[in-house]
Amino acid sequence: MNKKILTLVLLTTLLMTLVSAVLTFSVSTPTNELTKTTDSATFTITNNQGASLDFDLSESDFTDGSRTLALSLNETSFTLADGAEKTIKATRGSIPSEFEIGSFTSQIVVSATNGSETENQTIEVTFANDYCEVGQVGGLDISRLDFSVDGYGNDDEWYLLDEVEVEVRVDNDANEDIDDIVVEWGLYNEKTGEFIFEEEEKDFNLDEDERQTLNFAFTVDPNDFDTDDNDDDFIFFVKAYSDDLGEDTQCYSETQDITIVRDDHFVVLSDINVPETVSCNSELVVTADVWNIGDDDEEDTYVTITNAELGINKRIEIGDIDQLQDETLRTTFSIPEDVDEKSYILEFTVYDEDEDVFENDEDDEAVFRRSFVVQGNCAVDQEPVITAELVSDAIAGQELNVKVTLTNPGSKQTTYNLAVTDYDSWGTLNTVVPTTLTVPAGQSASANIFVTPNSDVSGEQMLKVKAVFGNTVTEREIFVPIQASGGIFSNLAIGDSFKENWFIWVIVLVNIILIIAIIIVVARILSR
Repeated sequence: MNKKILTLVLLTTLLMTLVSAVLTFSVSTPTNELTKTTDSATFTITNNQGASLDFDLSESDFTDGSRTLALSLNETSFTLADGAEKTIKATRGSIPSEFEIGSFTSQIVVSATNGSETENQTIEVTFANDYCEVGQVGGLDISRLDFSVDGYGNDDEWYLLDEVEVEVRVDNDANEDIDDIVVEWGLYNEKTGEFIFEEEEKDFNLDEDERQTLNFAFTVDPNDFDTDDNDDDFIFFVKAYSDDLGEDTQCYSETQDITIVRDDHFVVLSDINVPETVSCNSELVVTADVWNIGDDDEEDTYVTITNAELGINKRIEIGDIDQLQDETLRTTFSIPEDVDEKSYILEFTVYDEDEDVFENDEDDEAVFRRSFVVQGNCAVDQEPVITAELVSDAIAGQELNVKVTLTNPGSKQTTYNLAVTDYDSWGTLNTVVPTTLTVPAGQSASANIFVTPNSDVSGEQMLKVKAVFGNTVTEREIFVPIQASGGIFSNLAIGDSFKENWFIWVIVLVNIILIIAIIIVVARILSR
């Protein structure tokens, strides 16, 4: 029992000793971050111990890895009575030339002592090194910074070789017009402290309360990156400033953290060059760059290029490609002479050593498509043979029918579109039936052309029949003998006979008249 009591007393004494060793004081958060234009910040230390405390402060400098920016405190050693407080001022030194752009921290250690007891607290002061030369000043504002990505990435996550379009909107919120506004932008590598690329746009003017939207684009070039870069090392910077008033008077900047995505295994194509147009019976030359934009070296890679309609199915060996390296692909294809003149699509697929299609972590495959047009020197043996015959009377003022026959001498079925021209001077086209003929190889098909000659036309007249297929036009002149209109007898056999044997018809008519006269005379005699 005595041992238990003794143990309890010892534990109680130890616990009271530990509690008494904790010194009670507070340190506030710094009032602001340091910038190019704001060189100091303050924080407050308050003693809540119930007894006086001695304080010692120490600070670290800002560093970008190769350059140092000093931070100093106005007081580093003092005593505070119970309940007392003290405000400390932290001030940065002069910013070294070429100090990196970005955000940096300095740690301040506040150490409190009461006899043999000591307690430490740590706070951080931040220095933001702005893209503007002296920080953000004046009334310019960037109210929009948007990215659109053509490739495998999106928004603020980009893949190498992506094409990125940037939209920047600059507002003039000042109480004055601002001239010669320049917009600078670039992608910054925090690890190296250097811009991967940095560009500027042409200057422009903004009246008070006006805004201007700019668009510019770039390609994320693998040549600008190193194998030891981390995905999150990058920041996109943009600033707008007045070249007229000076960057120290009017400047505003905006930033966006950017991730350059690097999957373990990813080989893709870029700069795929396929001619826009190629003729039949010629060579199609294709080139491309094969890039390893993954984090690992690759072995035994290859690319297939296919198009079933043209009979293209080719495998091109690429071989080994180290990370962030590229190889050149170049190959040719023969375009047959008997293919249709139209647009075709080549499909490019990139494979790894296991004959699997490369794909990224989002399951996007390394498959690319490019279109081109086959035109010219094609299907010359499909030009039809056109014949025609008149299958009705050809009389002025009456509809006539010309039968047109197309013979396909080629090796494949062809569809021809029919057109009729050069009839306007002597007649009116009523219809063509049908206007489209699909003719199998070696066979024929016919259509009927219905034309009404003008009523005052006679003699041989001409019209043209055109057969169109693809970009080829075949035409044939057709001559039609038109008979003049013959009045009310033009459709009667007797009319034709009268015109050919008029003398006989006169004799017959005279005889008829004589007979009628004799009958009249006889009738009168009998009546007496």
